[in-house]
Amino acid sequence: MFRNITLAGFALMMSLAPGQAAEVVGEAGGWEIYRDANMGGGCYMTSAFEDGSVVQVGFDLKEDAAFMAVFNSDWTDITDGKAYPMTIDLDGQEWEADGHGVSDHEIGGIIVLIENEEFLTDLALKNTLSLSNSEGEVALLDLAGTRDAVIATADCLGAN
Repeated sequence: MFRNITLAGFALMMSLAPGQAAEVVGEAGGWEIYRDANMGGGCYMTSAFEDGSVVQVGFDLKEDAAFMAVFNSDWTDITDGKAYPMTIDLDGQEWEADGHGVSDHEIGGIIVLIENEEFLTDLALKNTLSLSNSEGEVALLDLAGTRDAVIATADCLGAN
């Protein structure tokens, strides 16, 4: 379902704050939708959650990759470049993934490349996302509004 990150520089492209090449093109379901020139005009959705997590889900057209990234300022122990086996649970539907650690020592995150479109369908239709590693759950997120955001992100891609 997921693949290991092997694309050179992919993690460097991703950041918590959108760069100058990213422009807000809309809002849906509590998520902001961006188009990013650095991603070949690809689009992603981003939202902040009550636990301090920031989630980005999108499509990098330059690298021909779909991705999910989760960042949190409490995750400063994440090692940049290290692989982290993860379980992503969407209302009981579990997906195994190798996340790629990104960190600037003030905030850490995990980026996962998505290969199976069923994951994006589940993300749009489910209510809760739980992210766990070998030590247990690290994030529990309410997915209210996510369906509208996934549709808006797909519309953004279609507008290219």
